[in-house]
Amino acid sequence: IHVVMKQIELTNIHLDPSLVAHHVRRFLDSLEFLMLIIEQTAQLVAQNIPKEDALQLRCELTAMWDDYQIYHMSSRVLLNFITNNIPYQALRVVYELLQRNFRIGRSIPCLLNLGATNSNREIHERILTAIDALIKQDISLFATLCKDIFTHIYQESILACKHLNYYDAAMKVYDGTILWK
Repeated sequence: IHVVMKQIELTNIHLDPSLVAHHVRRFLDSLEFLMLIIEQTAQLVAQNIPKEDALQLRCELTAMWDDYQIYHMSSRVLLNFITNNIPYQALRVVYELLQRNFRIGRSIPCLLNLGATNSNREIHERILTAIDALIKQDISLFATLCKDIFTHIYQESILACKHLNYYDAAMKVYDGTILWK
C-alpha cells in the first residue's frame, strides 16, 4: 500500500491493526534482535573508526536536527553508520536486513512522529552522547550507549504499538516461542 498524505493527515488515519500486523511484527522482532546484538557489534565497529569519521557523523547529525529539522532520522543514521563500518560481510548482511526492517517499521502510519518531540529529542541527544564517546575513543561506553538507545527505541515502539492497538494483532502473526523449542 502506498499512501500520499500530509503528516498531519496520517496522524488522524485509522487502520485496522490486521492490515499492518505483519509489518509491525517484523519491525518489533528486528528491533528486539538488534537490541540483543548491537552492543557487541558497536564495540567491534568502534575499534576501527577514525576520530575524523566520528566527528563527521556528529556534524551530520547536528545539521539534520538544527538546519534541516529532520527530527526522526538520528537512530537510522546511527544504524547506517554502524552497518556501513562492519568489517565482516556476513554480519553486515544481517544488519542490512535489520536496516530494511527498521525503515519499514518506521513508516507505519502513526507509529513515527516526525516532529521535534521530547522522545525524538531524547533519542537524538543520547546518540550525540554515544558519538562523543566514540570521538573520545571510549569504545565500551559507545557500545553500551548504542545498546541503551536501541533498547529505548524498542520499548517506546512497543508502547506506541499497544497505544495504536497494533501490538496484539502483530503478536498473533506467528508463535514466536516455537523458535526456541
